[in-house]
Amino acid sequence: MIQLSFDSTANVGDTLICGLTPSGRIDVRAGTPEDGPQISAAVAQRILDAFNIGRGHGVLHLGAAEPGTDFHPTLSYWRDIGQALVARVCGTLDPTDSKPLVVPGPDPDELEAYAQSAPPMQGAEMITPALLTELWSDIGEVLAAEAARYKDGVQGYLKKQNSVWNVVGRVCLHLAENKRDPSFPFAFIATYVHKVSKQAKPQHLPLGQALKNYAGTRNRQKLLALLSPLSRAAEQSEFIRELVDSGDIYHPLSWTPKEAHRFLCEIALYEQAGLVVRMPDWWSKSNRPRPKVSVSVGGKAPSKLGMDALLDFDVKLTLDGRNLSPREIETLLAASEGLVLIKGKWVEVDRDKLSEVLNQWRDVQKQAQADGVSFGEAMRMLAGAEIDGGDADGAEDARPEWSEVIAGKWLSSRLDALRSPDLRAEIEASAGLKTELRPYQKVGVQWLMSLRGLELGGCLADDMGLGKTIQV
Repeated sequence: MIQLSFDSTANVGDTLICGLTPSGRIDVRAGTPEDGPQISAAVAQRILDAFNIGRGHGVLHLGAAEPGTDFHPTLSYWRDIGQALVARVCGTLDPTDSKPLVVPGPDPDELEAYAQSAPPMQGAEMITPALLTELWSDIGEVLAAEAARYKDGVQGYLKKQNSVWNVVGRVCLHLAENKRDPSFPFAFIATYVHKVSKQAKPQHLPLGQALKNYAGTRNRQKLLALLSPLSRAAEQSEFIRELVDSGDIYHPLSWTPKEAHRFLCEIALYEQAGLVVRMPDWWSKSNRPRPKVSVSVGGKAPSKLGMDALLDFDVKLTLDGRNLSPREIETLLAASEGLVLIKGKWVEVDRDKLSEVLNQWRDVQKQAQADGVSFGEAMRMLAGAEIDGGDADGAEDARPEWSEVIAGKWLSSRLDALRSPDLRAEIEASAGLKTELRPYQKVGVQWLMSLRGLELGGCLADDMGLGKTIQV
Protein backbone atom coordinates (compact mmCIF):
# COMPACT_ATOMS: atom_id res chain seq x y z
CA MET A 1 0.00 0.00 0.00
CA ILE A 2 1.34 3.44 -0.93
CA GLN A 3 1.62 5.84 1.97
CA LEU A 4 0.75 9.46 1.30
CA SER A 5 2.54 12.44 2.75
CA PHE A 6 -0.84 13.86 3.80
CA ASP A 7 -2.56 12.70 7.00
CA SER A 8 -4.98 9.81 6.33
CA THR A 9 -7.91 11.72 7.81
CA ALA A 10 -9.61 14.82 6.43
CA ASN A 11 -11.10 17.84 8.11
CA VAL A 12 -14.07 20.02 7.20
CA GLY A 13 -12.98 22.77 4.82
CA ASP A 14 -9.82 21.00 3.56
CA THR A 15 -8.17 22.13 0.36
CA LEU A 16 -6.38 19.33 -1.46
CA ILE A 17 -3.47 19.90 -3.81
CA CYS A 18 -1.23 17.37 -5.46
CA GLY A 19 2.08 16.90 -7.19
CA LEU A 20 4.12 14.18 -8.83
CA THR A 21 6.99 12.34 -7.15
CA PRO A 22 10.11 11.15 -9.06
CA SER A 23 8.71 7.60 -8.92
CA GLY A 24 5.55 8.70 -10.75
CA ARG A 25 3.30 8.62 -7.70
CA ILE A 26 0.60 11.29 -7.45
CA ASP A 27 1.14 12.89 -4.05
CA VAL A 28 -2.02 14.37 -2.50
CA ARG A 29 -1.61 16.71 0.45
CA ALA A 30 -3.31 19.46 2.38
CA GLY A 31 -3.24 22.99 1.07
CA THR A 32 -4.17 26.29 2.62
CA PRO A 33 -7.49 28.11 2.16
CA GLU A 34 -5.66 30.52 -0.13
CA ASP A 35 -4.68 27.65 -2.44
CA GLY A 36 -8.16 27.16 -3.81
CA PRO A 37 -11.66 25.76 -3.26
CA GLN A 38 -12.34 24.03 0.02
CA ILE A 39 -14.12 20.69 -0.04
CA SER A 40 -16.04 18.77 2.57
CA ALA A 41 -14.34 16.30 4.85
CA ALA A 42 -16.34 13.44 3.31
CA VAL A 43 -15.20 14.26 -0.24
CA ALA A 44 -11.61 14.76 0.86
CA GLN A 45 -11.60 11.45 2.71
CA ARG A 46 -12.93 9.56 -0.32
CA ILE A 47 -10.15 11.03 -2.44
CA LEU A 48 -7.49 10.19 0.14
CA ASP A 49 -8.73 6.63 0.49
CA ALA A 50 -8.62 6.10 -3.27
CA PHE A 51 -5.12 7.54 -3.75
CA ASN A 52 -3.91 5.59 -0.74
CA ILE A 53 -4.54 2.42 -2.78
CA GLY A 54 -2.77 3.69 -5.87
CA ARG A 55 -2.73 6.37 -8.54
CA GLY A 56 -5.01 4.38 -10.84
CA HIS A 57 -7.66 4.14 -8.12
CA GLY A 58 -7.26 7.80 -7.26
CA VAL A 59 -7.55 9.18 -10.78
CA LEU A 60 -10.46 6.84 -11.59
CA HIS A 61 -12.29 8.02 -8.47
CA LEU A 62 -11.77 11.66 -9.41
CA GLY A 63 -13.03 11.10 -12.94
CA ALA A 64 -15.95 8.79 -12.21
CA ALA A 65 -17.26 9.93 -8.83
CA GLU A 66 -16.39 13.64 -8.58
CA PRO A 67 -17.24 15.16 -11.98
CA GLY A 68 -18.89 18.29 -10.58
CA THR A 69 -16.73 19.00 -7.53
CA ASP A 70 -14.77 22.27 -7.52
CA PHE A 71 -11.11 21.36 -7.03
CA HIS A 72 -7.69 22.97 -6.95
CA PRO A 73 -6.29 23.08 -10.54
CA THR A 74 -3.77 20.31 -9.78
CA LEU A 75 -6.54 17.94 -8.71
CA SER A 76 -8.82 19.02 -11.58
CA TYR A 77 -6.05 18.14 -14.04
CA TRP A 78 -5.95 14.49 -12.98
CA ARG A 79 -9.74 14.42 -12.78
CA ASP A 80 -9.93 15.50 -16.45
CA ILE A 81 -7.73 12.57 -17.47
CA GLY A 82 -9.88 10.15 -15.48
CA GLN A 83 -13.03 11.55 -17.08
CA ALA A 84 -11.52 11.23 -20.55
CA LEU A 85 -10.93 7.51 -20.03
CA VAL A 86 -14.38 6.90 -18.53
CA ALA A 87 -16.04 8.80 -21.39
CA ARG A 88 -14.02 6.79 -23.91
CA VAL A 89 -15.17 3.56 -22.26
CA CYS A 90 -18.80 4.73 -22.27
CA GLY A 91 -18.48 5.34 -25.99
CA THR A 92 -17.81 1.65 -26.56
CA LEU A 93 -20.59 0.27 -24.37
CA ASP A 94 -23.78 -1.27 -25.68
CA PRO A 95 -26.61 -0.70 -23.16
CA THR A 96 -28.48 -3.71 -24.54
CA ASP A 97 -25.58 -6.18 -24.39
CA SER A 98 -23.27 -6.84 -21.41
CA LYS A 99 -20.05 -7.71 -23.23
CA PRO A 100 -16.70 -8.02 -21.40
CA LEU A 101 -15.11 -4.63 -20.80
CA VAL A 102 -12.47 -3.58 -23.30
CA VAL A 103 -10.72 -0.34 -22.31
CA PRO A 104 -9.85 1.56 -25.49
CA GLY A 105 -6.31 2.81 -25.84
CA PRO A 106 -5.52 6.51 -25.44
CA ASP A 107 -5.41 8.97 -28.29
CA PRO A 108 -1.72 9.96 -28.66
CA ASP A 109 -2.66 13.50 -29.68
CA GLU A 110 -4.92 13.82 -26.65
CA LEU A 111 -2.18 12.66 -24.28
CA GLU A 112 0.28 15.05 -25.87
CA ALA A 113 -2.17 17.87 -25.26
CA TYR A 114 -2.57 16.82 -21.61
CA ALA A 115 1.20 16.70 -21.16
CA GLN A 116 1.54 20.22 -22.54
CA SER A 117 -1.32 21.67 -20.48
CA ALA A 118 -0.35 20.48 -16.99
CA PRO A 119 -0.84 23.25 -14.40
CA PRO A 120 2.02 24.35 -12.14
CA MET A 121 2.63 21.59 -9.60
CA GLN A 122 5.50 19.79 -7.97
CA GLY A 123 6.99 17.39 -10.54
CA ALA A 124 5.12 18.90 -13.51
CA GLU A 125 8.25 18.57 -15.63
CA MET A 126 7.97 14.77 -15.37
CA ILE A 127 4.50 14.67 -16.97
CA THR A 128 5.10 13.22 -20.43
CA PRO A 129 2.95 11.30 -22.92
CA ALA A 130 4.80 8.14 -21.84
CA LEU A 131 3.90 8.65 -18.18
CA LEU A 132 0.29 9.42 -19.07
CA THR A 133 0.14 6.26 -21.19
CA GLU A 134 1.22 4.23 -18.16
CA LEU A 135 -1.38 6.03 -16.03
CA TRP A 136 -4.06 5.31 -18.63
CA SER A 137 -3.22 1.61 -18.40
CA ASP A 138 -3.35 1.75 -14.58
CA ILE A 139 -6.79 3.38 -14.63
CA GLY A 140 -8.07 0.82 -17.14
CA GLU A 141 -6.93 -2.10 -14.99
CA VAL A 142 -8.61 -0.63 -11.91
CA LEU A 143 -11.83 0.02 -13.84
CA ALA A 144 -11.88 -3.57 -15.12
CA ALA A 145 -11.39 -4.90 -11.59
CA GLU A 146 -14.13 -2.66 -10.17
CA ALA A 147 -16.53 -3.55 -12.99
CA ALA A 148 -16.06 -7.26 -12.28
CA ARG A 149 -17.59 -6.74 -8.84
CA TYR A 150 -20.94 -5.60 -10.28
CA LYS A 151 -23.69 -7.67 -11.83
CA ASP A 152 -24.14 -5.04 -14.56
CA GLY A 153 -20.40 -4.73 -15.10
CA VAL A 154 -18.91 -1.35 -15.83
CA GLN A 155 -22.37 0.20 -16.28
CA GLY A 156 -23.30 -0.84 -12.75
CA TYR A 157 -20.06 0.56 -11.35
CA LEU A 158 -20.40 3.91 -13.13
CA LYS A 159 -24.06 4.24 -12.22
CA LYS A 160 -23.12 3.99 -8.56
CA GLN A 161 -20.41 6.63 -8.92
CA ASN A 162 -22.53 9.28 -10.66
CA SER A 163 -25.80 9.11 -12.62
CA VAL A 164 -24.44 11.37 -15.38
CA TRP A 165 -22.56 8.38 -16.82
CA ASN A 166 -25.90 6.73 -17.68
CA VAL A 167 -26.14 8.84 -20.84
CA VAL A 168 -22.48 9.41 -21.80
CA GLY A 169 -21.63 7.57 -25.01
CA ARG A 170 -25.31 7.27 -25.94
CA VAL A 171 -27.46 8.63 -28.73
CA CYS A 172 -30.27 10.85 -27.44
CA LEU A 173 -33.48 11.70 -29.27
CA HIS A 174 -34.98 15.02 -28.18
CA LEU A 175 -38.53 16.27 -28.80
CA ALA A 176 -39.58 19.73 -27.64
CA GLU A 177 -42.33 22.23 -28.31
CA ASN A 178 -41.70 24.98 -30.85
CA LYS A 179 -44.29 27.62 -30.03
CA ARG A 180 -42.98 30.05 -32.65
CA ASP A 181 -44.29 27.96 -35.55
CA PRO A 182 -48.01 27.00 -35.34
CA SER A 183 -47.73 24.87 -38.48
CA PHE A 184 -44.80 22.84 -37.13
CA PRO A 185 -45.14 23.19 -33.35
CA PHE A 186 -42.57 20.51 -32.47
CA ALA A 187 -38.79 20.38 -32.86
CA PHE A 188 -36.69 17.23 -33.06
CA ILE A 189 -32.95 16.67 -32.88
CA ALA A 190 -30.73 13.64 -32.32
CA THR A 191 -27.51 14.12 -30.34
CA TYR A 192 -24.56 12.15 -29.05
CA VAL A 193 -23.31 12.64 -25.48
CA HIS A 194 -19.53 12.64 -25.81
CA LYS A 195 -18.32 13.95 -22.44
CA VAL A 196 -19.20 15.53 -19.09
CA SER A 197 -18.85 19.23 -18.34
CA LYS A 198 -17.12 20.75 -15.31
CA GLN A 199 -20.62 21.17 -13.84
CA ALA A 200 -21.24 17.41 -14.19
CA LYS A 201 -23.68 17.95 -17.06
CA PRO A 202 -23.76 15.75 -20.18
CA GLN A 203 -22.29 17.49 -23.22
CA HIS A 204 -24.21 16.89 -26.45
CA LEU A 205 -23.06 16.99 -30.06
CA PRO A 206 -25.58 17.06 -32.92
CA LEU A 207 -25.62 13.54 -34.30
CA GLY A 208 -24.56 14.73 -37.75
CA GLN A 209 -21.52 16.51 -36.29
CA ALA A 210 -20.62 13.50 -34.16
CA LEU A 211 -20.77 11.28 -37.24
CA LYS A 212 -18.27 13.56 -39.01
CA ASN A 213 -15.99 13.74 -35.96
CA TYR A 214 -15.79 9.98 -35.53
CA ALA A 215 -15.55 8.98 -39.18
CA GLY A 216 -12.37 6.99 -39.82
CA THR A 217 -10.78 3.75 -38.69
CA ARG A 218 -9.34 5.23 -35.47
CA ASN A 219 -12.83 5.87 -34.13
CA ARG A 220 -14.52 2.69 -35.30
CA GLN A 221 -15.81 1.78 -31.82
CA LYS A 222 -17.40 5.19 -31.30
CA LEU A 223 -18.91 5.02 -34.77
CA LEU A 224 -20.48 1.66 -33.91
CA ALA A 225 -21.83 3.15 -30.68
CA LEU A 226 -23.50 5.83 -32.79
CA LEU A 227 -24.99 3.59 -35.44
CA SER A 228 -25.83 0.33 -33.62
CA PRO A 229 -28.76 1.60 -31.49
CA LEU A 230 -30.18 3.47 -34.48
CA SER A 231 -30.00 0.30 -36.57
CA ARG A 232 -31.79 -1.71 -33.87
CA ALA A 233 -34.49 0.94 -33.55
CA ALA A 234 -34.92 1.05 -37.34
CA GLU A 235 -35.56 -2.70 -37.35
CA GLN A 236 -38.53 -2.23 -35.00
CA SER A 237 -39.81 1.20 -36.06
CA GLU A 238 -40.80 2.19 -39.57
CA PHE A 239 -40.69 5.83 -38.47
CA ILE A 240 -37.02 5.65 -37.40
CA ARG A 241 -36.18 3.62 -40.50
CA GLU A 242 -37.58 6.42 -42.66
CA LEU A 243 -35.51 9.01 -40.78
CA VAL A 244 -32.32 6.94 -41.06
CA ASP A 245 -32.78 6.02 -44.73
CA SER A 246 -33.45 9.62 -45.70
CA GLY A 247 -30.61 10.98 -43.54
CA ASP A 248 -33.04 13.30 -41.74
CA ILE A 249 -32.05 11.75 -38.40
CA TYR A 250 -28.75 13.65 -38.61
CA HIS A 251 -30.38 17.08 -38.89
CA PRO A 252 -32.67 19.23 -36.72
CA LEU A 253 -36.28 18.82 -37.85
CA SER A 254 -39.59 20.65 -37.46
CA TRP A 255 -42.56 18.35 -36.95
CA THR A 256 -46.32 18.45 -37.17
CA PRO A 257 -48.43 17.21 -34.23
CA LYS A 258 -49.06 13.97 -36.12
CA GLU A 259 -45.32 13.30 -36.53
CA ALA A 260 -44.64 14.16 -32.89
CA HIS A 261 -47.40 11.80 -31.74
CA ARG A 262 -46.03 9.01 -33.89
CA PHE A 263 -42.64 9.49 -32.22
CA LEU A 264 -44.06 9.63 -28.68
CA CYS A 265 -46.05 6.43 -29.12
CA GLU A 266 -42.88 4.48 -29.99
CA ILE A 267 -40.65 5.65 -27.12
CA ALA A 268 -40.58 2.17 -25.55
CA LEU A 269 -39.16 0.70 -28.78
CA TYR A 270 -36.41 3.32 -28.93
CA GLU A 271 -35.37 2.75 -25.33
CA GLN A 272 -35.28 -1.02 -25.83
CA ALA A 273 -32.88 -0.42 -28.72
CA GLY A 274 -30.52 1.49 -26.41
CA LEU A 275 -31.49 5.05 -27.32
CA VAL A 276 -32.07 7.75 -24.71
CA VAL A 277 -35.29 9.73 -25.21
CA ARG A 278 -35.97 13.24 -23.92
CA MET A 279 -39.61 14.28 -24.26
CA PRO A 280 -41.86 17.13 -23.06
CA ASP A 281 -42.70 16.83 -19.37
CA TRP A 282 -46.44 16.67 -20.09
CA TRP A 283 -46.02 13.25 -21.73
CA SER A 284 -45.26 10.07 -19.85
CA LYS A 285 -45.48 6.43 -20.84
CA SER A 286 -47.73 5.57 -17.91
CA ASN A 287 -50.03 8.61 -17.93
CA ARG A 288 -50.59 10.18 -21.31
CA PRO A 289 -52.39 13.56 -21.42
CA ARG A 290 -55.88 12.67 -22.62
CA PRO A 291 -59.40 14.05 -22.40
CA LYS A 292 -61.63 11.71 -20.47
CA VAL A 293 -65.28 10.85 -20.30
CA SER A 294 -65.92 11.74 -16.67
CA VAL A 295 -68.86 9.93 -15.08
CA SER A 296 -70.10 11.37 -11.79
CA VAL A 297 -72.43 9.31 -9.57
CA GLY A 298 -74.18 10.62 -6.48
CA GLY A 299 -73.84 14.36 -6.80
CA LYS A 300 -77.05 14.99 -4.83
CA ALA A 301 -78.63 13.27 -1.84
CA PRO A 302 -81.15 10.60 -2.90
CA SER A 303 -84.76 10.70 -1.76
CA LYS A 304 -84.24 7.50 0.22
CA LEU A 305 -81.21 5.62 1.55
CA GLY A 306 -80.03 2.01 1.48
CA MET A 307 -78.54 -0.30 -1.15
CA ASP A 308 -81.52 0.39 -3.41
CA ALA A 309 -81.19 4.18 -3.12
CA LEU A 310 -81.28 5.75 -6.60
CA LEU A 311 -78.39 8.13 -7.32
CA ASP A 312 -78.08 10.78 -10.00
CA PHE A 313 -75.74 10.11 -12.91
CA ASP A 314 -73.87 12.69 -15.03
CA VAL A 315 -71.56 12.28 -18.06
CA LYS A 316 -69.14 15.01 -19.18
CA LEU A 317 -65.96 15.32 -21.23
CA THR A 318 -63.13 16.69 -19.08
CA LEU A 319 -59.43 17.50 -19.21
CA ASP A 320 -57.42 17.37 -15.99
CA GLY A 321 -60.69 17.42 -14.05
CA ARG A 322 -62.06 20.54 -15.80
CA ASN A 323 -65.15 20.44 -17.99
CA LEU A 324 -64.61 21.08 -21.69
CA SER A 325 -66.73 23.59 -23.57
CA PRO A 326 -68.92 22.51 -26.51
CA ARG A 327 -66.44 24.14 -28.91
CA GLU A 328 -63.50 22.27 -27.36
CA ILE A 329 -65.42 19.01 -27.55
CA GLU A 330 -66.15 19.70 -31.20
CA THR A 331 -62.43 20.32 -31.83
CA LEU A 332 -61.49 17.04 -30.16
CA LEU A 333 -64.04 14.96 -32.00
CA ALA A 334 -63.09 16.58 -35.31
CA ALA A 335 -59.47 15.40 -34.98
CA SER A 336 -58.76 11.92 -36.31
CA GLU A 337 -55.87 10.97 -34.03
CA GLY A 338 -52.65 12.44 -32.72
CA LEU A 339 -52.10 15.57 -30.64
CA VAL A 340 -54.52 18.47 -30.27
CA LEU A 341 -53.92 21.76 -28.46
CA ILE A 342 -56.71 22.30 -25.89
CA LYS A 343 -56.65 24.89 -23.09
CA GLY A 344 -53.00 25.59 -23.91
CA LYS A 345 -52.03 21.92 -23.48
CA TRP A 346 -51.24 19.21 -25.97
CA VAL A 347 -53.46 16.18 -25.45
CA GLU A 348 -53.64 12.81 -27.15
CA VAL A 349 -56.79 12.15 -29.12
CA ASP A 350 -58.19 9.02 -30.71
CA ARG A 351 -61.52 10.13 -32.14
CA ASP A 352 -62.88 6.63 -32.68
CA LYS A 353 -62.13 5.39 -29.16
CA LEU A 354 -63.22 8.63 -27.51
CA SER A 355 -66.51 8.72 -29.44
CA GLU A 356 -67.16 5.04 -28.73
CA VAL A 357 -66.63 5.45 -24.99
CA LEU A 358 -68.61 8.71 -24.86
CA ASN A 359 -71.57 7.15 -26.68
CA GLN A 360 -71.44 4.08 -24.46
CA TRP A 361 -71.63 6.11 -21.27
CA ARG A 362 -74.38 8.30 -22.70
CA ASP A 363 -76.40 5.15 -23.34
CA VAL A 364 -75.86 4.19 -19.71
CA GLN A 365 -76.93 7.70 -18.69
CA LYS A 366 -80.20 7.36 -20.61
CA GLN A 367 -80.86 4.05 -18.89
CA ALA A 368 -80.06 5.64 -15.52
CA GLN A 369 -82.51 8.48 -16.16
CA ALA A 370 -85.21 5.91 -16.79
CA ASP A 371 -84.43 3.31 -14.12
CA GLY A 372 -81.91 5.08 -11.86
CA VAL A 373 -78.53 3.90 -10.55
CA SER A 374 -78.68 2.09 -7.23
CA PHE A 375 -76.16 2.63 -4.46
CA GLY A 376 -74.86 -0.90 -5.04
CA GLU A 377 -74.43 -0.33 -8.78
CA ALA A 378 -72.62 2.94 -8.07
CA MET A 379 -70.17 1.12 -5.80
CA ARG A 380 -69.50 -1.42 -8.54
CA MET A 381 -68.83 1.37 -11.05
CA LEU A 382 -66.42 3.09 -8.68
CA ALA A 383 -64.64 -0.23 -8.21
CA GLY A 384 -64.12 -0.50 -12.00
CA ALA A 385 -66.69 -3.17 -12.81
CA GLU A 386 -67.83 -3.46 -16.43
CA ILE A 387 -70.98 -1.69 -17.47
CA ASP A 388 -73.92 -4.08 -17.17
CA GLY A 389 -71.37 -6.68 -16.01
CA GLY A 390 -70.52 -7.76 -19.54
CA ASP A 391 -68.83 -7.05 -22.81
CA ALA A 392 -69.73 -3.89 -24.71
CA ASP A 393 -68.38 -4.59 -28.17
CA GLY A 394 -64.79 -4.23 -27.01
CA ALA A 395 -65.22 -0.74 -25.55
CA GLU A 396 -64.18 -1.94 -22.13
CA ASP A 397 -60.61 -2.25 -23.43
CA ALA A 398 -60.46 1.51 -24.01
CA ARG A 399 -62.54 2.57 -21.03
CA PRO A 400 -59.78 2.72 -18.38
CA GLU A 401 -57.70 4.97 -20.65
CA TRP A 402 -60.47 7.23 -21.90
CA SER A 403 -62.97 7.38 -19.04
CA GLU A 404 -63.22 7.58 -15.28
CA VAL A 405 -66.00 7.09 -12.74
CA ILE A 406 -65.93 9.44 -9.75
CA ALA A 407 -68.11 9.88 -6.71
CA GLY A 408 -70.23 13.04 -6.77
CA LYS A 409 -70.28 15.57 -3.93
CA TRP A 410 -72.87 13.79 -1.75
CA LEU A 411 -71.53 10.27 -2.28
CA SER A 412 -67.93 11.40 -1.83
CA SER A 413 -68.70 12.92 1.57
CA ARG A 414 -70.42 9.71 2.71
CA LEU A 415 -67.54 7.53 1.56
CA ASP A 416 -65.06 9.82 3.35
CA ALA A 417 -67.07 9.34 6.54
CA LEU A 418 -66.81 5.56 6.16
CA ARG A 419 -63.06 5.67 5.48
CA SER A 420 -62.32 8.08 8.34
CA PRO A 421 -64.98 7.97 11.06
CA ASP A 422 -65.34 11.33 12.83
CA LEU A 423 -64.40 10.70 16.48
CA ARG A 424 -65.44 14.23 17.36
CA ALA A 425 -69.06 13.30 16.77
CA GLU A 426 -70.91 12.37 19.93
CA ILE A 427 -71.55 8.65 20.29
CA GLU A 428 -74.81 7.74 21.92
CA ALA A 429 -74.37 4.93 24.41
CA SER A 430 -76.99 2.20 24.41
CA ALA A 431 -79.29 2.17 27.39
CA GLY A 432 -77.76 0.33 30.31
CA LEU A 433 -74.17 0.40 28.96
CA LYS A 434 -71.98 1.45 31.87
CA THR A 435 -68.41 1.60 30.54
CA GLU A 436 -65.85 3.84 28.87
CA LEU A 437 -65.12 2.90 25.26
CA ARG A 438 -61.51 2.66 24.23
CA PRO A 439 -60.43 4.90 21.28
CA TYR A 440 -60.40 2.04 18.76
CA GLN A 441 -63.84 0.92 19.98
CA LYS A 442 -65.15 4.43 19.37
CA VAL A 443 -63.86 4.18 15.80
CA GLY A 444 -65.79 0.93 15.29
CA VAL A 445 -68.99 2.35 16.78
CA GLN A 446 -68.73 5.52 14.70
CA TRP A 447 -68.20 3.46 11.56
CA LEU A 448 -71.30 1.38 12.28
CA MET A 449 -73.28 4.56 12.96
CA SER A 450 -72.17 5.96 9.59
CA LEU A 451 -73.44 2.82 7.90
CA ARG A 452 -76.73 3.07 9.78
CA GLY A 453 -77.06 6.67 8.63
CA LEU A 454 -76.94 5.36 5.07
CA GLU A 455 -79.34 2.55 5.99
CA LEU A 456 -76.64 0.02 5.14
CA GLY A 457 -75.64 -3.07 7.08
CA GLY A 458 -72.16 -3.82 8.38
CA CYS A 459 -70.25 -6.12 10.66
CA LEU A 460 -66.92 -6.37 12.43
CA ALA A 461 -65.01 -9.57 11.70
CA ASP A 462 -64.53 -12.17 14.43
CA ASP A 463 -61.18 -12.84 16.12
CA MET A 464 -59.54 -9.69 14.78
CA GLY A 465 -58.80 -7.99 18.09
CA LEU A 466 -61.11 -5.09 17.26
CA GLY A 467 -62.53 -4.79 20.76
CA LYS A 468 -66.08 -5.95 19.95
CA THR A 469 -66.45 -7.50 23.40
CA ILE A 470 -67.25 -4.72 25.88
CA GLN A 471 -65.69 -5.00 29.34
CA VAL A 472 -68.06 -3.79 32.08
